[in-house]
Amino acid sequence: MFTSVFTKKIFFYIDSNISIDFLLDENILGLDRYLDAYDVKYRKIGDPECPPKGSKDPIVAKFAKDNSLVVVTNDDNLSKQCELLDVDVVFMDLRDFAKKSKKLCRFTLIYS
Repeated sequence: MFTSVFTKKIFFYIDSNISIDFLLDENILGLDRYLDAYDVKYRKIGDPECPPKGSKDPIVAKFAKDNSLVVVTNDDNLSKQCELLDVDVVFMDLRDFAKKSKKLCRFTLIYS
């Protein structure tokens, strides 16, 4: 099901069938509260069924790959491990992620 929204000469089509799940690294504090406001699906390091806090980067990257998760971190080493395993990773400051997560999770852009 698609719903269209017109904003600043850009059409956004909201696709309720798109599902992207994120894995928040333990160095991303407070982002979960922001994501809750937008119904974004995520897991955090240290959650049940996730790697425990303090896990080595290769373990976190493998977990993300095995569970089709997009890793969110500002840890350069974890970002490199994810790239080695072909895991999608968002490496940026929290403001950039907040903007891009809304775009990834809610919208498919179609420019007019």
